[in-house]
Amino acid sequence: MANRKLRIVKRIKGIPVLGICEACKTQFAADPHGVGPLANAQAAIQQQFNVHKCAREDINAGAAPIASQPTQK
Repeated sequence: MANRKLRIVKRIKGIPVLGICEACKTQFAADPHGVGPLANAQAAIQQQFNVHKCAREDINAGAAPIASQPTQK
């Protein structure tokens, strides 16, 4: 799995409004009209990113390996 990294993917008038986690593709949004200055929008998205837990992309990655059956003679 890729390293967790926040990437801003959408800005409105220079204010970040949408970010994604590059590892699990979870999206984080900020309301450009409700958060005030640019720093507050970035901080709101960053805070959401910091507390999220990445969901595994490959659901079989955590599965236990299947033991082979002994052959009978």
